[in-house]
Amino acid sequence: MKGIDQYASAKDVNWKKMSPRYFPYRLVQKAGQGNALGDVKFVLPNDRSIYLHDTNHPELFERDMRALSSGCIRVEQPTLLAEKIIAGQQGWNRSNIDSAIAQNRTTHIRLHKPVPVYLMYWTTWVDDNGNLQIRDDVYQRDLIGSLARNSQKSLAL
Repeated sequence: MKGIDQYASAKDVNWKKMSPRYFPYRLVQKAGQGNALGDVKFVLPNDRSIYLHDTNHPELFERDMRALSSGCIRVEQPTLLAEKIIAGQQGWNRSNIDSAIAQNRTTHIRLHKPVPVYLMYWTTWVDDNGNLQIRDDVYQRDLIGSLARNSQKSLAL
């Protein structure tokens, strides 16, 4: 744990003094093998701590239903994405990325130019072959589904 620019062991914390209003620590999982966010994390500007990140369970990408996180978005090929994002940024290439990951230390890379990220939540769309695709609304954000849950009788589009 890190407390105001100092590292603290969990056994050294007086847990009886801690409360939801008083917790002067920031919990940080060490980089490296077994980290829940995998080897690469892409920080996005938001107030919900939602990131794009790798995973320490790549087998989850084999599942049909993958809504298993607490809000973050797993990236299947995070190293390739990192390479594409920082392409042309001085001092960084695939070899440097792989080397940084191998060190099992957190490395921050500031982008010279921000990359826009748009998150879209679609449960219904038409695919490239013209077929209607419908998926479960696992986050219950669809307008029609929301109206149905709230007993609306009709909807005009």
